[in-house]
Amino acid sequence: MKIRLFAFVCAIGLAYFFSPRLFTSETLNSILLWLPLILTLALGELVVVIAGGIDISVGSVLGCSAMSVGVVLKSNPNLPLPLLFLIGAGVGLGLGLINGALVARAKLPPLIVTIGTLASFRGLAFLIGKGESVTGSSIPDTLTKLSSQGVSVGGVTVSWIALQCFVLAIIIWHFLTYWRSGRAIFAVGGQEEAASRRGISTANTYLLAFALSGVLAGVGGVMYLSRFGQAQPGTVGYGFELTVIATVAISGAKLTGGAGKISNLLAAAFIMSAITVSLSTLGIDTNWQLLVYGLVLLIMVCADGLRRKKLEVGA
Repeated sequence: MKIRLFAFVCAIGLAYFFSPRLFTSETLNSILLWLPLILTLALGELVVVIAGGIDISVGSVLGCSAMSVGVVLKSNPNLPLPLLFLIGAGVGLGLGLINGALVARAKLPPLIVTIGTLASFRGLAFLIGKGESVTGSSIPDTLTKLSSQGVSVGGVTVSWIALQCFVLAIIIWHFLTYWRSGRAIFAVGGQEEAASRRGISTANTYLLAFALSGVLAGVGGVMYLSRFGQAQPGTVGYGFELTVIATVAISGAKLTGGAGKISNLLAAAFIMSAITVSLSTLGIDTNWQLLVYGLVLLIMVCADGLRRKKLEVGA
């Protein structure tokens, strides 16, 4: 993690050289607007990675959730905010259980399953919205204010959505640290066969991990509506899976499973949010931004591989 933080400092220093306006309260506010989306989805992805899997479909799950909540709001604009988040979480739960069932019960590789559902869920988002976008007129002010308002300190605003994602981080940390089913996720990811011998149901553990990832991505869909005030079925959540997986990789989580820290993920989510805002501030096209995220992920995967080789040699 220290090497990753050093690389981040160097990258930000280089960005500042090209664009001094990067370090302003407005920019920090932009980072704090991106943070809830990235962190919330990364929390679910981290759980799956610790279990020894990967979820490529989180962006599409976010899209389905956002479109579902948006469609509901078109005909029921006065629904209370807690119900909107429950709808989003419910949609995410259902899609996460599909991923989990295919991995846990059908014994299919997580990568193959979630690549397939990445496309399938994206198509489902189109069907939910009937090909139409959710416009700003359908999104109530009470929802958008969760992103535009919050606790202000010295010109920097920590939105209510940001505070919500910090609460979610604490909940997931508590679950992984103190709950038996949470500790089982580490056990299965670290050594699946040994976990089975200890009486841990690997199938149920995988199902739980993907269900949590789905729920958090579903909540992220409501956050997306709050953040952007609209949703288009073809673009909502597009590319988020790459950003989220790169965030987990930056956090130092063991990509083969069995290890990962929420505290490191918080720092990594802030780093990735800063990178996202930095690229936008420098005027870099969205397609080039995806290239950067891919390179970050590739570097982290290579670093993880080198680390494992050193450990094997030392052993």
